[in-house]
Amino acid sequence: MHKCFLCQSDALKEEIDLGAQPISNRFLNSPEEKEFLAPLAIVQCQSCGMIQIKEAAPAEQLRPPYDWITYNEPEPHLDGLADTIAGLDGLKSGDGIWGVSFKDDSLLRRMNERGFKNTYRLDMKSDLEIPGEGAGAETIQERMTPERMTKVVSGKAKPKVVIARHIIEHAHDFGRFIRALQALAAPGAYIVLEAPDCQRALEMLDYTTIWEEHTIYFTPEIFRLIFPFYGMERLYTEVFPYAFENSIVGIGRMNDAAPKAQVADDVRAGELARMEHFAGSLPEHKAHFQDAFKNFTGKEGKIALFGAGHLACAFINYLDVKAFVSFVVDDNPHKQGLLMPGSRIPIKPSPALLQEEIKLALFSLSP
Repeated sequence: MHKCFLCQSDALKEEIDLGAQPISNRFLNSPEEKEFLAPLAIVQCQSCGMIQIKEAAPAEQLRPPYDWITYNEPEPHLDGLADTIAGLDGLKSGDGIWGVSFKDDSLLRRMNERGFKNTYRLDMKSDLEIPGEGAGAETIQERMTPERMTKVVSGKAKPKVVIARHIIEHAHDFGRFIRALQALAAPGAYIVLEAPDCQRALEMLDYTTIWEEHTIYFTPEIFRLIFPFYGMERLYTEVFPYAFENSIVGIGRMNDAAPKAQVADDVRAGELARMEHFAGSLPEHKAHFQDAFKNFTGKEGKIALFGAGHLACAFINYLDVKAFVSFVVDDNPHKQGLLMPGSRIPIKPSPALLQEEIKLALFSLSP
């Protein structure tokens, strides 16, 4: 087991062990097809409260096997965020603003629209040495090392702003990733981070928030601690509300004289109590759905899920309800005819809901 990604403590307590789980982007072609499984367990640091994965699956296994799989992040807050960045102290229109992945493209475009034309996003091939197509955050985080980033900026003017949206939660070595961002940046530069806020999912006992691709599960209090723990002055944090999952954004400034990190006792206690409730409620939550589904299929009829993505995969496998789900609906033609990872439940188009007389369809798409 690794040390805590945030405070480097050894005091990691295993809270949830889901056993061997499939990779949720690896749909199957037949019931007999062999499948890669990886242990999926969640631990929490008893010193700072950060929730993190016990052991990450290899990046090459997380890489999607299909080029039609896409991931979308929320963007309505980006206009306001672009305005905030544009107003940072001392930032000039000619200063470099860099992003590290395709998830930063839309924010970089907004900075261009505000007169900041010196923008750049790391090139997958020349900067990160990633061959081929289809690589995502799982591969980018692996290639983001301080040594490689030092070479990328060698002989160039370092950027005054470095942006990393929705990738830090994928980092297998969080400290290395943050140091890689800092290696890109000019002295006194700004680091802009964005990640999903998992607090609501934890409090609502939504176990599908656990995902083999996410190594860290941020709450706003833990997210704020990133900056002081990694030698940055925290200037700004904000939680942007969304229907499914909020986004947390923070801006820090590289500053050797920044205040040292301290975890308040009440913050630590709150984080530990929330996770204790989340982990302790899993057996009852699992039994509740199994009993409800058993009763429904026995008295009312068949059940299906609508949306063949990570949420459906996690719900079926973590709660072990595959015996009660007839099929999963998805109108993406690429998915139809394939089988769900782990459960091997068939994926069908939406007309099957009526054709096969489904009586209960559970919504497993992002709102």
